[in-house]
Amino acid sequence: MPIIRKLGAKPAIPAKLCRTLKLEHYATAAFAEFVPPEFDWMLDVPDYGDLNDEYGDCVVAAQAKMVRSWTANATGVAATITNAQIMEVYMNGAGYIPGRPDTDRGWDLISGLTYWQKIGIGGHRIGAYAALNPLHPRMIRAATYLFGGTYTAFDLPNSIWDQTDAGKPWDVVANDGGPAGGHCVTIQAVAANGNPVCRTWGKPQVMTWPFVFKYCTEAYAAIATDYLNGGRTIAGLDVAKLTADLALVRL
Repeated sequence: MPIIRKLGAKPAIPAKLCRTLKLEHYATAAFAEFVPPEFDWMLDVPDYGDLNDEYGDCVVAAQAKMVRSWTANATGVAATITNAQIMEVYMNGAGYIPGRPDTDRGWDLISGLTYWQKIGIGGHRIGAYAALNPLHPRMIRAATYLFGGTYTAFDLPNSIWDQTDAGKPWDVVANDGGPAGGHCVTIQAVAANGNPVCRTWGKPQVMTWPFVFKYCTEAYAAIATDYLNGGRTIAGLDVAKLTADLALVRL
């Protein structure tokens, strides 16, 4: 049977995007200082498709992947996020109605982040989030390491289908086949050769930085509630100021 993969990241809503806080406003020079050349937050974290082979729920599926990774690395046990919980968020947040394919329209990341912060998925919420510049690899690497991953949107080209099926990195090619659509993935590792690694459609996928620069449209650092309420701090990040400012622009 052919492998079925769905996309589903909708473009950012300009009115929301312009009010999103930028991580570099809260990061000092020390923020990127402690990042090792290679790391992987996906080790020992189970792979799940999270319904993204049937629905355009990638924005929600990426949240489930981040929660599992955070909990697995913090406690040694990955949180259980069920398909029913994923569908609940996709229905209540994105407006999907079961049995109505016309409502399977995906979701934009900022709306997904706002829902994640206010309501959560499977009982897990984030405390804050801030935007990253997709053209700033040092900041993306630092955020991925210090926050356990980054939440990103790509306007994927059709060339990725052949690369994915062949087990190759997503890379820039001369003829990329045109746009395939928007997709949300979580960058959660950096390989030994320096390439970022995301998790999507139930498995890790290596990318090249030129691919990120060309096709990544949005990137966010999502701060798990544990960081804000558990007495933990992030090196070089003014979490208190970020949280206070976020309250002023809450969407």
